[in-house]
Amino acid sequence: MNFAEIKSVLEINGKESQVFLPNEIFDDLLDYLKSGTQVAYAYNYLYLTQFLYRNCKYFNIKALIDVKMIKQVLGYSESNRTMNFITKKGGLLDNIGYTESTKDFPLGWDFKKAEGEALSFSMASDMPKEMLPPIPKMFFLKKPLKAFERTILKQDKETNELVEEHIQGTFYDVSNTHSVDFDVFMYCMANEELGTVGFYLYSWLKHNNDIFGGYDVSYEKLCAETGLARTTMIQYLNALKAYFLVRFKFNQEYFVIGMTEGERMATTYYTNDYFCFNDEPEPFKKMMVMTNADYLQGKTSEIVVTMEQLPF
Repeated sequence: MNFAEIKSVLEINGKESQVFLPNEIFDDLLDYLKSGTQVAYAYNYLYLTQFLYRNCKYFNIKALIDVKMIKQVLGYSESNRTMNFITKKGGLLDNIGYTESTKDFPLGWDFKKAEGEALSFSMASDMPKEMLPPIPKMFFLKKPLKAFERTILKQDKETNELVEEHIQGTFYDVSNTHSVDFDVFMYCMANEELGTVGFYLYSWLKHNNDIFGGYDVSYEKLCAETGLARTTMIQYLNALKAYFLVRFKFNQEYFVIGMTEGERMATTYYTNDYFCFNDEPEPFKKMMVMTNADYLQGKTSEIVVTMEQLPF
């Protein structure tokens, strides 16, 4: 689907509430999935299903948002079954406590600011059946459990041990969460060079930008943190740069052949807002290279290496 088609099928009006995902989602998914592309799909699926639930989109729009439609929005064929083990009833996301497969869907939401009151949903189960739209027999949706209640690890001040603590979900408490604009999501889904992996990588970088204000990271570290294979990570990182979803700063002027790991300085990455993105890919700065002999003599070389050749 292109950007306009996604916006139309979901009836995006710009008044939708933001999606806040728990920061522990990255580690949780990496604990259970073998490849970064699987982690990326699961992350995107959780992002989208939480958006749909929070904004009561399932039956309040033109098209039924079922399993097939979600696959199409995520850039997959509706007949593609490679990720079904993650999202099916009783699948991975259900088993690790991130989702619950249910037929009960939210019809609307309300938010009362009075003390002791917060976000609430009016549910299909509360309505007479004759007042509901026809529901396909095989239809189910995912309730985002972490949006209602979370279990996090906190360090005990007395013992210094990590202990589990139950807290309110991201619908009610946005501490230790991250949020990505839905326009960014639609932009990535509509761009074949970005898709679920591009959005996942952007979200990881934005999460770290929110913490550090600019994220210094080597290729090796970024691969380890995201679970993405090196070639895959570089491919999508380059796409993020070309479409100006991220900007970056080299912290050393030249890549010196033979430079020890301790001398290298990781590149700093910054995530851009949606309005900065390019419609078409544009060239971006490459790092110059220098031989170790020239480096020691203070000389420069006009050789350019590609980002794929750099170790950081």
